[in-house]
Amino acid sequence: MRSTENFNKLLPTAFLTAYPRTFTDIPYSEQIFSALEDIKRVDGIIFGDDILSKNLAPGLEARYKMVDKLLGNLGFTQVLELAAGLSPRGVIFTENNAQTRYVELDLPEMAQLKREVFSRCGIMPTDNLHICSGSALAESDIDEAVSHFDPRQPVAIVSEGLLPYFGFEEKSILARHIVSVLEKFGGYWVSNDAPAVNGLNRVKRVAKQASVRPLVSTKNFSPDLFDDLDHFVRFFEAFGLEVVVHDLEEVLPLLTSPVRLGLDKAETRRKLSEYSSVAVMRLRTDVSLSD
Repeated sequence: MRSTENFNKLLPTAFLTAYPRTFTDIPYSEQIFSALEDIKRVDGIIFGDDILSKNLAPGLEARYKMVDKLLGNLGFTQVLELAAGLSPRGVIFTENNAQTRYVELDLPEMAQLKREVFSRCGIMPTDNLHICSGSALAESDIDEAVSHFDPRQPVAIVSEGLLPYFGFEEKSILARHIVSVLEKFGGYWVSNDAPAVNGLNRVKRVAKQASVRPLVSTKNFSPDLFDDLDHFVRFFEAFGLEVVVHDLEEVLPLLTSPVRLGLDKAETRRKLSEYSSVAVMRLRTDVSLSD
């Protein structure tokens, strides 16, 4: 039995990212959004359509595909995704490679929503995809999630859009949990929450704008946001992590949403420059990330 209050708060957030994905070629995007619309209609949930913005598509698509590219380069077959939301990555990875063990750790309401959405879409996850309920800030929940992995194999940990919701103390707790996992398994942490390479922090700027503050995407952000990329790097280096940052322009040739939205390359580059970068982190005791 789901909590109606929490569920009603969660659904607009799910719409916010699911709708722009329909302008991309990311598999299952249209089916997931259609299932959300069905749930909204059946449950009689009402919220304004002003949260549906196709203009978010290029940035969200680039962040998604940058993470995919980095995971592909690593070649790991064990992935832990924190706060995966309605991302279809776990389904896609386990469908494409039967050897992949993919674990998603989400708050109970989101994990339940994902299962319901998948059921409505007819998506049948393989036995190698585990959708777990819990918190990324709870060590016991992290331990339970990684219990699905082979300790002899490295792990890629993924977090998309998670850090802005955490204060610096919570960010520290998360970093310590991730370091603990990397010490046990080895591997990388891939986060797309690093401020843009050009030094701007779009998240911090947008969160302060009165015109967008009511949006579900920003109203729950913590005030403890990174000032710039250097701030981000120094923060996580303090936990013994080596940080390498990738610009979203690396995946510009892979994007399909700009064509569907009628954007030229210059306009697409401008949009991507305002978005967060993707950071790849691992324990400093390992060999250079550039190897």
